Amino acid sequence: MKNSLGSVNYSCNYLGLIVAFVMLWLSGTSTACPSGCTCSVDQSRVEESIGNSYLNYDNAGSSEDERGLREVYCINKGLTSPLVPDTIPNDTYYLDLSENNIVVLSTYSFQGLRLLQQLNLSGNGMERIQSRAFVGLQTLEELDLSRNNLGSVNNAMFEGLGFLKKLNLSHNSISTIPASAFERLWSLEKIDFQSSVLRCNCDLKWIVKWEKNNNIRIMENTVCQSPPTLIGHQVHKLKKGDLICGHPIDLLTFTLSPSGDQIVFIGDTTPLACQSTLVDDSLEITWWKNGNLMVEGPDAIITESTQRQEGLKTSRLMLFISPDSNNQLWNIECKVSSSTGSEKKGVLLKILDGSTLYCLPTSSSNKKMTITNSSTALSIAKKVEVAVSDASSINDAKAVLFVGRFMEKFIRYLHSRGGSSMMNIASSMMEVSPDILLESQIEDKSCSK
Repeated sequence: MKNSLGSVNYSCNYLGLIVAFVMLWLSGTSTACPSGCTCSVDQSRVEESIGNSYLNYDNAGSSEDERGLREVYCINKGLTSPLVPDTIPNDTYYLDLSENNIVVLSTYSFQGLRLLQQLNLSGNGMERIQSRAFVGLQTLEELDLSRNNLGSVNNAMFEGLGFLKKLNLSHNSISTIPASAFERLWSLEKIDFQSSVLRCNCDLKWIVKWEKNNNIRIMENTVCQSPPTLIGHQVHKLKKGDLICGHPIDLLTFTLSPSGDQIVFIGDTTPLACQSTLVDDSLEITWWKNGNLMVEGPDAIITESTQRQEGLKTSRLMLFISPDSNNQLWNIECKVSSSTGSEKKGVLLKILDGSTLYCLPTSSSNKKMTITNSSTALSIAKKVEVAVSDASSINDAKAVLFVGRFMEKFIRYLHSRGGSSMMNIASSMMEVSPDILLESQIEDKSCSK
């Protein structure tokens, strides 16, 4: 009996020595606390981790026995970017970077922190999360992004977070969420996206099925802010029949530029602008491509501005046309939504290879394209006259070239009957911006006549 008790005492003392040794090792320079931050070691986790390794010594060193042991607090330190991962102890399981000034979260911000389980980034005024920002956090289970200025979310933000269980997006400026936003979060159990501008309409209909099929708990404080019939309703109680899109809203100003369909080339940078009357603070402008909500990424940049004195809101979309878009047809729509309804306008973009020739031939062998009837020519001229009546809004050099070549080709058929139309067209075109006229002149020199 003595030998048995002696063995137990010996084992306990031995385990205690191991704990003391590990605690001493953790205080070394290889796991030093980042400058200006506060660190602590959870002793219960140390004892549990070592106890598991001691009792299962045959598996010691395997990945399943590894545990993060340290908590790191860098709260309100004026940080404009996360700490360099190499400066964070590699045994950290909890990292608090709240109340700083991390406006943009860059790609691979936390690479190497493979034992991190909880990350707090709340209260940073964060506006943008670049794709793959969280790659490397293979054990992260809880992520707090609350009290920031995120206007949208997308699946590229959450790449590498396959084991995330809790996501807090509350108190951002999120008005809607695309259906693909959480498709990388396979282990998600709880989510909070409470927002003062959350709009519960047909764009959110997908979430009813997603919540049920994936056994997700949407927190009770996530409630609708519009439309009026659903204000205060908890999202997790909504049915598909509740989520409908309202009637068009009455907008004194609603413009999309360019307003006409466009031909663009691979490698082009294509700007679009959408402006609307600011009917209320819930008004939001979103961009859609072929029916899918657009978000910022490598191929698109979206910026917004509000002119409160003029009562206007403007959203600008910059598209970068990549090679894999060749010969595609894009339906780009600007959608204006508020608590009272929504309205949209669209433009078609035809994507072509830059090597394609677009100089008009001096003559056409296609008889279907030959104009021989002066009445037909006059009818077309009248349409062009109406189309260019507001030429000051033309911002595409190709449109100027088209009109110029139209006049050159059609004048032979119009004679005296169409003289007034041609004069009106020419007069209107003088209202085009000098910069656009210069651009069209420069481009015209590349075409053989």
